Amino acid sequence: MFMDYDLKRYQPGLLEVSHIFSPRAAKGKIKKIYSHPQALAQCRGWLETNMTGIPVLASVSTAKAAEI
Repeated sequence: MFMDYDLKRYQPGLLEVSHIFSPRAAKGKIKKIYSHPQALAQCRGWLETNMTGIPVLASVSTAKAAEI
């Protein structure tokens, strides 16, 4: 039947997302944090707890943030 009909099946689900914080400098020497807005939103709690007082800036992509 799958060959004869244009069926679509949708199933909601959760996708686990993991992020890696990979600074070039030691924690005490970090002056700014750049990332894509979606990644920043997903990590907001961790950043507020672990990177207090460090400016968090949006970038067009996580790859571009890594270049900066």
